[in-house]
Amino acid sequence: MQQYHEDYHYLGYRDCARLIHQQFGDGPLTLVGGVGSGAFTGALTTYLRDLRGDTELIGVQPFESVTFASDPVGDPVASISGIGSPVPFRHVRHALYDRVHWIAHEQAISATVALYREHGVFARMSSGCTYLAAAWEARLHPHRQYLFIAADTGHRYMDSVYRKHASVMPAAGLEPKVIDDLGDLSLPWSVMDWHRRPFAMPPDSALLASATGNVTSRYVSYGREIIGMAKRHAAVQEYIPNVRTNEKRVIVAGDTPVSGFLRFHRDNDNRADATVGAQYAPLELTDDERAFIARLGKRMMDHGIFYVGVDLAYPYVIEVNMENPGGVNYHRRATGETTPPRRSTRSWQLSAPPESCRPSRHSRPA
Repeated sequence: MQQYHEDYHYLGYRDCARLIHQQFGDGPLTLVGGVGSGAFTGALTTYLRDLRGDTELIGVQPFESVTFASDPVGDPVASISGIGSPVPFRHVRHALYDRVHWIAHEQAISATVALYREHGVFARMSSGCTYLAAAWEARLHPHRQYLFIAADTGHRYMDSVYRKHASVMPAAGLEPKVIDDLGDLSLPWSVMDWHRRPFAMPPDSALLASATGNVTSRYVSYGREIIGMAKRHAAVQEYIPNVRTNEKRVIVAGDTPVSGFLRFHRDNDNRADATVGAQYAPLELTDDERAFIARLGKRMMDHGIFYVGVDLAYPYVIEVNMENPGGVNYHRRATGETTPPRRSTRSWQLSAPPESCRPSRHSRPA
């Protein structure tokens, strides 16, 4: 459903915006919310500004999020989930935001406990952040009405937040550092006027990846507690123009292409991964591409590598995937074939594997 990117997700908040307008009337209103994917703060503000003139939007972010460029500032405890991101989301329309707060983990715990003590709202840390920002804004501009969004309950945070209630610092004494430039961002709490200006995200002409692997999938699968700071280093890959029209995933067994598919990029995305919605078609290789694959396969076999997935935009190789050389399933979908081409059965031969690698008597055949 592309929930972080497709604009139609804004439509789900239209009725909610109408309800807010009915209850708050036409006076000045400030909406405070965690940015996250940008959908609910962006959508509510878009519809509210159509219904009423004076609607201000305050975005709340953790440190280490790329959305409003706090990723260079590491939180020594942990980044707050749900309101930031290590990758760009197209839902985030930076020109909607009037001001942005960046709040660290320890301050978020204090605010979350205070929200429960003072108002009986049992919520997650991201809600504590929005409460902290809204309370500070309301002290500066008491003539406005404030609506802050508490997106989820606090059940997941019993141990990490609420059991620490006796030792947390009082939220009432917390104050942010007011900055005028993103270069001045610093822990534990910074705030800056954004002035509804656009923001240039990382350029489409480069592909950025964590040097230790896909940091987003690793965070989702394992969490920061296990993988640590995986994004301190990045590999930058030159953008190849013909990749949009001639990118092919080729499954190579030995020195022979045995499977694969042609990738089609989405109009608004430089990734050709079928898992993100890109289309695919049957693989057809030119004579030059086949000769190149044969040379590449022989070179791989010299290093003991006999089965790989090659992302090819001839004459460039984008990636040689040995860890997860997938693509047979999309070959089957593109061609209707239920078995690989026959040539794959005679493409290469291996000597007997070492004793330690041979199947045990309990193993099942693949």
